[in-house]
Amino acid sequence: MRIGELARRAGLSRDTIRFYEKAGLLSPRVSPNGYRLFDASHVDLLRSIRIAQVLGFTLAEIKRSMGRWETMTSAARARFLEDKLAVIDERMRELEAMRAHLVEKVAWIRSEKKGVPEALDAAASVRRRTPPRR
Repeated sequence: MRIGELARRAGLSRDTIRFYEKAGLLSPRVSPNGYRLFDASHVDLLRSIRIAQVLGFTLAEIKRSMGRWETMTSAARARFLEDKLAVIDERMRELEAMRAHLVEKVAWIRSEKKGVPEALDAAASVRRRTPPRR
């Protein structure tokens, strides 16, 4: 099938499919006349990529795990997913702290006090930590 049919079946835009192809996530066959040809396995692959993205995996993480997932042991798969859970847990803690600061700021603003509230000073010292690259 050609890209239009693949896009329809996978529920994605042609641009998204081209982007995934440029990122090295998708490798179609090329016909003698230059058309990129896809098959049903590409539909499944695209759906898997979208699910992984919804679960919080970056395209780089998805690309690194492609081809390895099927050969990984159960323990290795579990470690891979546990690592992602740790990143998500850390991000949730960061978001909760940000939320608490905003709630305090809103309360302070509604009180119409003057000056800078302590919560804003504390919020300025909170630094978002980026997860280490692997």
